[in-house]
Amino acid sequence: MPKNQSTAAQKARRLQAANGGAYTDVLHGLANPAAASATLRADAWLKTILNHLQELGWPASSFALEEGRYHAYSGPVSLDAGRDVDDVDAEADDADPDDPRWAGAPLWLSVIVPFEAGIGDLETVARAGAETPKEIAVRVDAELAEARRRRVQAAEPKSTTPCAICGDRYPEHHLLAIRAQADPVCPACVWDGDQRYRADLPYLAVQIDQLLNQDSSAPAGWAAVAAVLALTCGANLGRRLERELKRRRGWPLVMPRWDQPLDQSWIWLPPREGRHPAFARLGAGASLAAITEALERHDPTVREQARRLCQEAQVRWRPALWPAAIGYAVAFATQAVERDRHRKPVHVVESTSDGLSQIRAPFAVTGEASNVEGGLKELLEYLLFPLLLGHGLRDELYEPHRIYGAEPTDDRPTRAQSDARIMHEVDRATQVAVVLGQIPGVPDAKVIWDGSARPAQDGAPLGTTYPVNENIDELRQAARIQVAAQLYDEAGPAAMGADEAWARAGWWIPSDDAAHAVRQAHDFLGTSRMSTCCGPATAVASPRRRGSVCR
Repeated sequence: MPKNQSTAAQKARRLQAANGGAYTDVLHGLANPAAASATLRADAWLKTILNHLQELGWPASSFALEEGRYHAYSGPVSLDAGRDVDDVDAEADDADPDDPRWAGAPLWLSVIVPFEAGIGDLETVARAGAETPKEIAVRVDAELAEARRRRVQAAEPKSTTPCAICGDRYPEHHLLAIRAQADPVCPACVWDGDQRYRADLPYLAVQIDQLLNQDSSAPAGWAAVAAVLALTCGANLGRRLERELKRRRGWPLVMPRWDQPLDQSWIWLPPREGRHPAFARLGAGASLAAITEALERHDPTVREQARRLCQEAQVRWRPALWPAAIGYAVAFATQAVERDRHRKPVHVVESTSDGLSQIRAPFAVTGEASNVEGGLKELLEYLLFPLLLGHGLRDELYEPHRIYGAEPTDDRPTRAQSDARIMHEVDRATQVAVVLGQIPGVPDAKVIWDGSARPAQDGAPLGTTYPVNENIDELRQAARIQVAAQLYDEAGPAAMGADEAWARAGWWIPSDDAAHAVRQAHDFLGTSRMSTCCGPATAVASPRRRGSVCR
C-alpha cells in the first residue's frame, strides 16, 4: 500500500483514542459505519468535534436539540448532528437522535456556511466511523478556508463601488452606513472624522450582523468594528441593543458577538502562506481571545510593549484596548492579503478620530473615548501593523498595483506601475468631466459641483453671477478642474464638489448661477473675510488658498 496511507488498524487506534471503546469494536466499525455509530452518542460526538474546532481557535459553542438533531453554531458555520433514519417520528421537535429506537442508525454531521444562507458557500457532510472527530474538524476548517478564498476572489470583479471617504472599491453591499441618512463606507473609514452623522449603533449593529451572517466574502474588518464597539461601549451591549431594537419595532436580535466579543467574535485570518507565524496553529479564522492568546504566546513581551507605547503617548491604558487593537490589526491585515489589488487599509490609523467619541448614550464609549481612539492609533501605527504587515501608514510603500482594484471585466494579472498611473489619470479625468458637465450628450452637471440652492434664496435680485468676461470664465473652469482632480485623489469621487473644496482645501470658486452663488455666499462668506484675487485680464495659474475667490 502507499507509504503514507493509514491502515485500518491505525485509524482504529485514533478512533479509540478519540472516542474510547474496545479496539476490536472500533476496528469492526470501520468496515461498518452503522455499527460504529451504534456505540456513539450524537451529543458526545458533536461535542468532541466542537472541542477540536476550538483547538484551532474557533469560538466555543453550545448546542441544542432541534427536530431530531443536535444543532450548533461556531463562527460562520452551522453544524447539525443526527441519525440517518427513515422515520417521520425522528424529525419531531422533541425527537432525540440518541433514542434507543434509532441508536443503531448511521450518525452523520452536516456543515453549511454561512449559517443563514439558503444555498451555502460550503456544504459538507461527515459520518461517524469514517473519520476521527479531529480529522473532521481539520477537514471542515480547510474546506472553510477554501470556500472563503473562492468567495473573496469571486467578489473582486464586483468591487466597483467606491467608499464615500477613502474611495477604495468594494462590492456595493459590502459598504455600510452608520445610520440611515449616512453614506455607505468601508470598515476602515467607519469612524473617520469626515463622517457627517453620528453613528446609530442599533442600526449599524443590524447591518453588520446581516452582512457577516449571509456573505462569507464580507470584508474581514467589519467583525473587528463590531468587536471594538462591544469591548468599549459598556457591558451587555448586545442586550441593550436588543431592547432598543424592540422599542423601535425593528429586527429584535443581534448576534452573541455583541455581548461576548472575546469569545464569540470571528476574525478571518489570511491564508497560511500569507499570515504571521504567531497564528500558524489557528484555522481559517479564530475568536478574538484565541488570536490575542496566540500573539502573546508568540511574543510574551508584546503586551508590555503596547502598555509602554500608550504611556509614552500619554494615552490612558485600559484592558479592553489591547484586544480591540489586535482585532483591528489582524482583520485589516487579512484584508490587505485577500484584497491584493487594493490599497492596504492601513489608513484606518487616520480614521479612528472623532467617530467613536460622537456615539451618544446609552451606547457611548465608556470613559474617555479619546483614549480608545488615541490608543488604537498608536498601537496600530507603531506596533501592530509593523509587526503584521511590515509597516504602518507613515512608512507605507508605494504600490501602484494596489491603487485601484479591478474593473468588472478586468481579469488581467496585477497591473504594472505604468498601467496603474494611466488608468488612474483616465478615470480621474472622466469623473471630473462628469461632475463639471463636460461630456457631450450628458446634461449639464454643474449643479453637482455647486451643490443645492436654498429655495428661499433664489438669487433673483442679483440677476446673474456669470463671469464678467471670457478670461474669467476660463479661469473659473480651470480652477474647478484643478480642485476637482485634487479632491478625487484625496478622497474619491464622492468628495468632488464646491462644499468639499471649501471644507477640505479652503478654496471657493463662485457658481455661475445666481441661486447657487447666494447659497455659497451665505455659507462661505460667513466663515471668513473674502477678497478679490483677479480682474478681467489677469492670468492666474491656480486658485489661491483659503480666503480667496475668483469672480
